[in-house]
Amino acid sequence: SMTFGFWYRLSKILTVGVDPDTELEIFLSSDHSPVTLFHPAFSKLVCSLREHVMLGADVESWSEGDHKDFRKVRYAISDTLTDAKQILGAETTLNLLLEPLHHHHTEC
Repeated sequence: SMTFGFWYRLSKILTVGVDPDTELEIFLSSDHSPVTLFHPAFSKLVCSLREHVMLGADVESWSEGDHKDFRKVRYAISDTLTDAKQILGAETTLNLLLEPLHHHHTEC
């Protein structure tokens, strides 16, 4: 959960210019936005999170607690994907999420 908070804070600092925890304004020059510098990092984040929301082959053997934990993680991942969308844009984020489906479709 600590890393989810990091990505939230970073996305807010980059898009709004304010640290949401401390409410301190972060100076961002209007001439040069650092958002594009973080595109590769947020792209890797989306690809990594995409793998974590898939059900495992052993899902049938999960306990009720395992299912609840997985649901909580998926909610946190959903929030983090929303933060990534603020940096990457909706189309790029969606394309990254759908990449495995496109790849599978071309193999069929």
